Amino acid sequence: MKSVVFAAVAVACSFVPAASALSQDNPFAANPAENPFATAQADRYAGVFQSDAVQLTLEKAAIGFTGELYYVATNTTYPLTASHADGNISGVFVAGGANFPFTFTLKDDGSGGLFETEGYSGTLARAGGNSGSTKNIKPVGKAEAVLNEALEIAKTVAPDKKGQALSSIIGMMAAFGDIDGAKALLNTIPGGDIFRNYAINGIASAQLKQGDFNGAMATANTMTNPALRKRFDGEIISYHITNGDAAQGLSLARNTAGASDRVDSLMAAASAFRGLEDEPQARAVTEEAKAVALSISDETARNSAVFTVGFHYVFAGDTSAALELANTLPRDIMKMTLLATIGKANIQAGDQAGARAIAEGMLKDIKKIKSKFARPGAYTQVASIYVGLNDIANLTKVQMKYDGTLTAWYTAVAFARIEFKQFDAVQSLIRSTVLGTNSAIVQQSLDFAIANDQAQRGDFDGALATARSIVDPLTRISALTIIGSTMHGQKQ
Repeated sequence: MKSVVFAAVAVACSFVPAASALSQDNPFAANPAENPFATAQADRYAGVFQSDAVQLTLEKAAIGFTGELYYVATNTTYPLTASHADGNISGVFVAGGANFPFTFTLKDDGSGGLFETEGYSGTLARAGGNSGSTKNIKPVGKAEAVLNEALEIAKTVAPDKKGQALSSIIGMMAAFGDIDGAKALLNTIPGGDIFRNYAINGIASAQLKQGDFNGAMATANTMTNPALRKRFDGEIISYHITNGDAAQGLSLARNTAGASDRVDSLMAAASAFRGLEDEPQARAVTEEAKAVALSISDETARNSAVFTVGFHYVFAGDTSAALELANTLPRDIMKMTLLATIGKANIQAGDQAGARAIAEGMLKDIKKIKSKFARPGAYTQVASIYVGLNDIANLTKVQMKYDGTLTAWYTAVAFARIEFKQFDAVQSLIRSTVLGTNSAIVQQSLDFAIANDQAQRGDFDGALATARSIVDPLTRISALTIIGSTMHGQKQ
């Protein structure tokens, strides 16, 4: 695959004709008649038109046209919207966050036409038309176009944010198979930037998934962040197990130095077995990790390891085992977080009674928490369960006990509602004044979640429109990379 280059940001544009007072008021005018000859003229523009340098794709929409413009010189696809007027097409394409006008005038026989924009003018032939042979330009796929869009946005962020902007893009590029392009982009991130390590990890992970074990190891060895390197070591364990060498994977996990790190390695192994649907082996390795965690003498390290195993039980669907471990933790925010996760998992599994029991138990534990700094966070963890249960009465009771600021309370509630996809309720909170200065943060988090949800459901047009509405460029890039990766997984 050719190295992907910086490309365009797509911004939704629409051409909406002004409605007359008559059409607004007359109920019979809800679908005003159109001149069939004018409609036919517009429909002639639907199709693909190309030259050696440009490919223009126009698709008829409810009003006007949508489509894309591919330019060979930049190897980039730019989104566009257009309308038909005065015998030609007039529209805008989007590049670098700006709109650039263009026109396209079709010949009488419909075989092609003149495309013009600032700095370029050329004749395009209808693909498959009667104007003779033309070079078949193949634009990048939809997923790659989204990647290019994210790259273009990254060009606009402040220098100290470049690493953060590029890290997920580099990982996505590598996952698409463009390892050389990803490494070239990596070289634009300064060595001291912490996000450079995240980008390296993304490339190494992609190489591993593509079966290039030696290349992945060579890339991973350039990491300077110990925590990220340890995380990648977990991927190596998973790689061996997934590729049929369970003995090697387990050996690496069991010989990891340090009990806390060994727990993480064993969890990676258990996850790999679960991915292979080998539940008995996954359970056995998890129990092994649990024993190691409980054997750690240092209390802080032991609690952290127990917390890790508890979370693994939750995501494996064994909330009973997770609850047993949670009850070994001291009454603090770590225990409250694990308990809330268990309660929310019970809700997702349809066990509302189990979730309520956990919430009630948490409220009793909070009374015994001495730290006034820990209590507000603990109350919001309980609140997240009642949000999932849509239990407004108990949510209100918890709010009455809450001893933090109202802004923090409603922000926590908003994020809980996002987690349970209660998107309309979050919009209501944003429109009110209860979120204070946090409303912008919640809004971009909401848009990110909606875009992700739309992508998972296969509504890529909706997902892209939502992502492009996100004001913060870093969050917009993150949304686009997730959408592009989902597209790529579905061969878009």
